[in-house]
Amino acid sequence: MGGSPGLFHHVVGVAWGAIDATLPSIASIARPMRTRSAPNHWLWITTPEFYEDADGRDRSDLRPGCKGEWWTCAKTTRRGDLALIWRTSPKSDLGYLMRAETDAFPLHKDRFARSRGWRFGCAFQVLYKFREPLTHGGLRDDPWLVKEWGILRGGLQGMVKAIPTAVWAHLLEQMRSREGPAFGKAMRAAKARLPRLHREQDIEQHLMSKPQKLARILPRLRLWNHEDRLGRQLVCTETGGRIDRLFSTPGNRTLEVTELKVVRATSATFGQVSSYVGWVMKHLAKGRRVLGLVVARDADASFDACLHTNPNIRFLSLAELGYEA
Repeated sequence: MGGSPGLFHHVVGVAWGAIDATLPSIASIARPMRTRSAPNHWLWITTPEFYEDADGRDRSDLRPGCKGEWWTCAKTTRRGDLALIWRTSPKSDLGYLMRAETDAFPLHKDRFARSRGWRFGCAFQVLYKFREPLTHGGLRDDPWLVKEWGILRGGLQGMVKAIPTAVWAHLLEQMRSREGPAFGKAMRAAKARLPRLHREQDIEQHLMSKPQKLARILPRLRLWNHEDRLGRQLVCTETGGRIDRLFSTPGNRTLEVTELKVVRATSATFGQVSSYVGWVMKHLAKGRRVLGLVVARDADASFDACLHTNPNIRFLSLAELGYEA
């Protein structure tokens, strides 16, 4: 039944080999990203171990806006999917609204997840904490829900359940009436961010399938790997955050922290990548040079000013790589 909002584990991805292909023409790849369908909706079922602190209070790291390395999910979970968190007894209610920040990835090399029988997880962000949660009794008092949502008749068991579209819409209507404008605002924000999440992922997947595009910054890049860890959505333990991609040069002499944004880079972006560079220097570099690269739509004046403070952090616009802004 579970989730793991406060634990740091390694994200395991597909092994990558050396990259030596020739840089294609910019015109051949300058195109809009594909349009995607609406997000899937899920019920993530979790126990007090993962929704309460030792004193019985709600976990402080589940406040709205908090992000976590992974939460147990279905194999078919995709970045941007939305999930309601079912808190088992003693709460027995829908406590939170969350969003998947990555596609599902395997947990088979994570000892904790393996000991629980959890196979897949995704990074997540808490979008909303319900002030008046729908309880088990409240859900069962709704004849339409009992008829249309079979799990209410059989009990809320397991770890992950898909929520049918009609049931999701019905639940949202109830939540809007109970929660008021704050919930509506959270849902509008989630909807507004969805195209950005999809565009970032599309560009990231294309760029990482052809990372030779970055060859003029670092030639013949390799995705960093060490033992069972890969430089893909690499979690920075202790400090938090995820490095989009960590590359290494032939001979492993230089490490390159790459951060992708489809919006304008700001001083906050510079601070983010600087933190990642520092984390890599502390935990992974072992004397090797560490560089930072921000790929974004463009950059504001504050980011440009920050660049002058550290020559080891560079900037590339999406347009320079052939992507439409």
